[in-house]
Amino acid sequence: VVDVIITSEDTAERKPHPAPLLKAAEKLNKEPAAFAYVGDYRGDLIAAREAGMVSIAVSWGGMFPVETLMAEGPDYIIERPDQLLEIFQAHN
Repeated sequence: VVDVIITSEDTAERKPHPAPLLKAAEKLNKEPAAFAYVGDYRGDLIAAREAGMVSIAVSWGGMFPVETLMAEGPDYIIERPDQLLEIFQAHN
């Protein structure tokens, strides 16, 4: 189930600016701190941090070296999708 979709038409700014993430939180009528943002690119992690969201870096995909993701200081870095469940359960 997808509750909201934000496209490049919804904000003038693009990641790594936090505007798209903040727009999503606004549309869902929740504070940004209530969300986690999952990404495989350093701009995802920058946007999440600047928006005040939990940042989760994923190491799969291979487009960007894990070292570049780690340099952004994500709250979590995961190697498998099922690890998201552990994180979300810990925050509930």
